[in-house]
Amino acid sequence: MPSVTPYVLPAPRVCPTPDLGALTTLVPHQLVADALTAAGVQTQRMRRLPALVTVYLVLAMPLFPSLAYHQLQSRIKGAWEIPGPGPWRKVTDSAISRARERLPARVFQHLFGALVGLQAGGAEGRWRGYRLVAIDGTSMEMADTTPNEAAFGGPVAEQGRRVGFPQLRMVGLVDCHTRAALAAEFDRFDRGEGRLAATLTGAITKGMLVLADRLFVGVELLHMIRMAGGEVLWRVKSGVATRPIKDGVLADGTYLAQLRSGGHHGRGWITGQRPKPITVRIIEFELDGKLHRLLTSLLDPDQAPARKLILLYSQRWQIETFFRELKGDEQGRRRLLRSRTPNGVKQEIWACLIIHLLTRWLAGEVVELVGRDKLDNPNRISFKHALDLIKDHLRPGLRLTLRRFLGWAVAALAQPSSLVYRSAKQRNNPRRVRHRPMRYSKHTPAAIPFDPARIVLLHRSCPLAA
Repeated sequence: MPSVTPYVLPAPRVCPTPDLGALTTLVPHQLVADALTAAGVQTQRMRRLPALVTVYLVLAMPLFPSLAYHQLQSRIKGAWEIPGPGPWRKVTDSAISRARERLPARVFQHLFGALVGLQAGGAEGRWRGYRLVAIDGTSMEMADTTPNEAAFGGPVAEQGRRVGFPQLRMVGLVDCHTRAALAAEFDRFDRGEGRLAATLTGAITKGMLVLADRLFVGVELLHMIRMAGGEVLWRVKSGVATRPIKDGVLADGTYLAQLRSGGHHGRGWITGQRPKPITVRIIEFELDGKLHRLLTSLLDPDQAPARKLILLYSQRWQIETFFRELKGDEQGRRRLLRSRTPNGVKQEIWACLIIHLLTRWLAGEVVELVGRDKLDNPNRISFKHALDLIKDHLRPGLRLTLRRFLGWAVAALAQPSSLVYRSAKQRNNPRRVRHRPMRYSKHTPAAIPFDPARIVLLHRSCPLAA
């Protein structure tokens, strides 16, 4: 009688767990799995490129912006075991594109929010208990495809003619001490920055002092920030809140005024309702003979002296440096987002924000380990050197522990060659145009773009009735 070979159940196919050295050390597998669950992504069957692997591939793209998909795979060869018989094999570029199409961009948004939550700000870098944050906007170019054009639009010239690549509008909320993004929002290019800034008020908490440029001034946005528990310090135009209220001139020469809503019939452009006027404090000063005006919700001159606030407002330049790091140092010579679909564009932007957040967090951890008596500010550490450290340790099979990687970071980033020295006296890239350079060039604005000795604080001599 012939022998019968018993049937053996096949071994279950387990999703491969990528090992990308520093990247998987800073972004653990469980954190990515939680983001996939929060976004409702479930893999029903085993694929050659599962969702977990696809997330790490997209996160590696900002680190190597000039590499195509097949080159990127060669760079991280062996990071995971592709399911199937035989040795490691590359996945085709089209397979990666299809895997990205199956992955919604909200996965990376959830992952960014989780990483921000793990990096809550401490007491360092605060001014009289206030955490300094800044809001500002920028635009980003992308691949010239029909889906991107339809989803985001771009600049318009005379007679409504579209010019240039498709672009999107992005607004960010950045911690001025660590220069790490706390929240971001992006939409079509023709969407106003003020409307996008209103969506960021959910990330504003009690004890934040929000710095912003004059294009963000609005009664409705100010009400939303105050309701969230924050205070504001904005630059304003010459015609805004110029009449002091009765008995509104303060001892230091600043004055209180009513900020009222403008727009169509006085209705707000966020809620469509007419917001109530709000009392603000106006600070006027001259710098090199030019008038400047600041608006703040800190009404007590003893609690917030005018000259201190003037110097404090210069920290808004930190968000300009944030955009330079995000668009310049990360993207390198490639200024365009490479993705050819709107979902891919959103994935890529969130991936860039995550990599930037990890890099700034790494600089902050180095400061904590070295000691603030030796290194007082994480902004002193070169962003590019910290980014290169992550790229250099993006090697499969390295199996780094966080403690070991931070030890290497301290040894590399605390050296004088990795520290950035910025003058506090004057801007180190004056506004002179000799030719058309690339935007966000290698020069960095100074932390304080003027000499404090040249500030002339103006005083209102007598109150005027509102």
